[in-house]
Amino acid sequence: MPKRPTLDELPIFQNYSCHACGKCCGGNLAVLVTPAEADMIVKQGWLDDPDYTGRQLFVERAGNLYFAQNGDQGCVFLDPKGGCRIHARFGLAGKPLSCRFYPHLFIPAGDGVRVDVRFDCVSVAGNKGEPLSAQRAYLESVLPEVVPEIDLEPVPLRPGVEWSQGQLDRVSEAFDTLITADEVDLTRRVIGAVNLAVMLDTAAMAAVDEDQLDVLLAAAIAKLLDALPQDPLQRLRPPRGVRTMFRQTLGLYGRIDRISRRVPTGERLRQALALASGRGLVPKLRPEWPHVPFDRIEGEWGVPDGDAAATLVRFYRVKLAAQSFCGAGFFGEDYLPGVLALWLTYPVTLWMARLYAAGDGRQVVTDADVQLALQVVDHRHGRTPQQALPGERSRTRALCNRDILRALVVWYGS
Repeated sequence: MPKRPTLDELPIFQNYSCHACGKCCGGNLAVLVTPAEADMIVKQGWLDDPDYTGRQLFVERAGNLYFAQNGDQGCVFLDPKGGCRIHARFGLAGKPLSCRFYPHLFIPAGDGVRVDVRFDCVSVAGNKGEPLSAQRAYLESVLPEVVPEIDLEPVPLRPGVEWSQGQLDRVSEAFDTLITADEVDLTRRVIGAVNLAVMLDTAAMAAVDEDQLDVLLAAAIAKLLDALPQDPLQRLRPPRGVRTMFRQTLGLYGRIDRISRRVPTGERLRQALALASGRGLVPKLRPEWPHVPFDRIEGEWGVPDGDAAATLVRFYRVKLAAQSFCGAGFFGEDYLPGVLALWLTYPVTLWMARLYAAGDGRQVVTDADVQLALQVVDHRHGRTPQQALPGERSRTRALCNRDILRALVVWYGS
């Protein structure tokens, strides 16, 4: 029977407060508006405002309503100083729900709801503001509007293997243990996480109960942490076909799709051909992407460390705690395919971080580069409809093959 949702524990290691940077309102976020919300906003009197004479407030896409946008300037309600006109006149309650709970995401899991946060928010990526745990009262007040009730079965571990939510939580905790094991460098930790996912994707795992799983995971983690420091991280250039697929995936993450402006077909085709070839200059899929040669990104840069590694660890811990990489958070994908797609974002993010660094004349990735890359990657991961297409899902699964994913993790993570 459906039940009233409750909020699970919130991550204590992630902070967020809005710093009014305006990036989300500046075209980065397509604001979904329900018919009731659209009616409320019309009744606020905007159509009688001289600034809105003859202007469109909403657009319809695929049967849904969104706030209109002023080209690349952003939301139709964004003022010249980067503030929200609705908020200024009517406060938070006058805004649509999708504005009010951004950058939070609510993920039903088991008997409760987990909270994820979007790293396309500058403050989230930079870990700026108050801890999420201090925002519980506000999140609980919004929760009934976002998730009125829960009536979901746990996400399958993989096709045909149904585990309890408790078992899935234990696996997420095991990945968290690996990714936070700071006695090992981050690239080796990600390799360990990939190896653990592959180990769990075996026929024998189907009959494992919760007690057996605890013993198995403890033994696997101990074995991995003992072996990972000796991993030579041999950099073997991925095969040409793999590199082509990987660059196509980079294009999926890097492209910009705004409801106010579609990229012309000819321009999109030129970008796709440039990515497929991997020669010459990286195409400017985004205005801030520098024009640097592909080859500048392919060398040996070293393993990310310091603040850059800490930001990546925080990103993965948030996703693991929320389990937003599978189920409703990732196009209905099962747990293991979803978590492998999450680890694929490691080489994707580091490729983009290298791009930003190379544009600045550097061959070392900083925390600022990683934050910029995560803002791009998490804006698209699990949210762009193109990623759910059969061809894209097939390419993701191919790139998540153990040997291929390991090669990509080492190539861009060392």
